Amino acid sequence: SCPLQLILCSVLQLKNNATLNRYVKPIGLPKKNGKVPANINCAVAGWGWTGADRHTSNVLRETTEKIQFNDECKNIWKEYFDSKDMICTKLDLNKPQGITAFTLSTDCNDPKFPHVFTKIGVFLPWIKDKMQK
Repeated sequence: SCPLQLILCSVLQLKNNATLNRYVKPIGLPKKNGKVPANINCAVAGWGWTGADRHTSNVLRETTEKIQFNDECKNIWKEYFDSKDMICTKLDLNKPQGITAFTLSTDCNDPKFPHVFTKIGVFLPWIKDKMQK
């Protein structure tokens, strides 16, 4: 069995418009689902686990990670990594490029195991459809 944590995607519709301030800001989406180049930094954010044997965060956290080459991820994650729908990073943001797909469940900071994200671009048609309703 593989020690992975799988995450799903959702879009929230607010009842009222958000008040924009230094903590609440709109983010850009990728223009299309395309290739994300390796060796660049990207923003990642979430409420997930902050380490092994820790609870999920109560506040949105953000950090910068470096996008890895697809071959590196494929060698480590084998059949679980699909470069057409996923990107791979290491801690080392900018428009977010992905939604966490999985990481090592026992230690998300283990440098031998890159983090894997679902490309936001994969969801663009679905996001646009939901935003129009």
